[in-house]
Amino acid sequence: MVHQITIQWNASPGPISGYNVRRGTAVGNEGPTPLNAVPIVGTSFTDHTVYPGVSYSYEVTAVYNGVESAESLGLFSAPVPFGPTPESLDGYLDGAASFGVLAASTVTNVPGTPTRISGDVGVSPGTSITGFVAPASISGVFHAGDFVAAAAQGSVLAAFTAGNALAATTVGADLGGLVLTPGVYKNASSVAITGSLVLDGEGNPNAVWIFQVGSTLTTASTNSSIVLVGGAQANNVFWLVGSSATLNTSTSFSGNILAQSSISVSVDVNINGRLFAMTGAVTLDKDSVVIFFDGTLGVYAPSTHFNLGDIVFDCTTQTYQQVVVAGTSEATPPVFLVPSGSLTHDGTVTWMSLDPALVLVSLNLPPSPPNVPPPPPQAPSGLVLISEN
Repeated sequence: MVHQITIQWNASPGPISGYNVRRGTAVGNEGPTPLNAVPIVGTSFTDHTVYPGVSYSYEVTAVYNGVESAESLGLFSAPVPFGPTPESLDGYLDGAASFGVLAASTVTNVPGTPTRISGDVGVSPGTSITGFVAPASISGVFHAGDFVAAAAQGSVLAAFTAGNALAATTVGADLGGLVLTPGVYKNASSVAITGSLVLDGEGNPNAVWIFQVGSTLTTASTNSSIVLVGGAQANNVFWLVGSSATLNTSTSFSGNILAQSSISVSVDVNINGRLFAMTGAVTLDKDSVVIFFDGTLGVYAPSTHFNLGDIVFDCTTQTYQQVVVAGTSEATPPVFLVPSGSLTHDGTVTWMSLDPALVLVSLNLPPSPPNVPPPPPQAPSGLVLISEN
């Protein structure tokens, strides 16, 4: 989407040779150099170098024989609107908000592998959860066939149904190498991700992506990733999979997977999101499932540990990189992925920045609901005898 602001003014009385326009982001901080290289002949100007979510101030002066007017016109714009985006499906998922992993039949982790899950792990209507012994860990609660897991499955079905009812733009069978702005995308058959899929929020932190996948979703081994730029948030990405999803080795994945059948996650997969299987199983193997971390800014230095999702500044190359496999520099080095478009127009980082000496992943997990059945219905009242013969 092209963003622009057009301003217009009344002509100055008397002889002039044109007008100069200066711009700032607050009243009084307009730059000293006019936006126009030569004085404007007409009485309007279109600024094509604006960014969504930002307000701009403009100052217009008249010019005659190279001399500008002592006074000027001033204007302060409303924030530039963001491009169109679908509504989030998150409201439908309230009952599943505390879950990192939810399945219908079983949740299985390969025993002895250090799978890490933030949030709850649940199954409904099944009851089998296996393989979560040390070094595997979860930060939440196990819900095996209880009322909490059943309610969560109802929420997932509601979100799946609502998302698939939306009008969509058709995409190809492989999303690798694409840059997609917010929207609803559909492929009636199977979808693969080979390489990097970039989701660009164009500055909008509330931008939403909904993918309607008719059959299977599969990532390629070792080189598949979903890169979030321009304010994109993993909690606003929804993958509605008509059958099963398979995330292959070393995939770096973002978003909510709502699979009609099962989800299989291979070795060393990092997931910034949640896994929901509605009729089948979820299988894990030495993986990381984190509910929507916020990667914060750190500085690359020797013997420093970096977590999944951290944004790290390299003083040597003057670049920002995102950690896709956690590790300690110069010992077990972290694996980085350079996110394209990670710098904004004014040179700042699109991710939240704290003290550069700190590296922090904020989870902000919702609490697990209490495992109690719903209360019984109340008895009727107002019993009266209508007739008797």
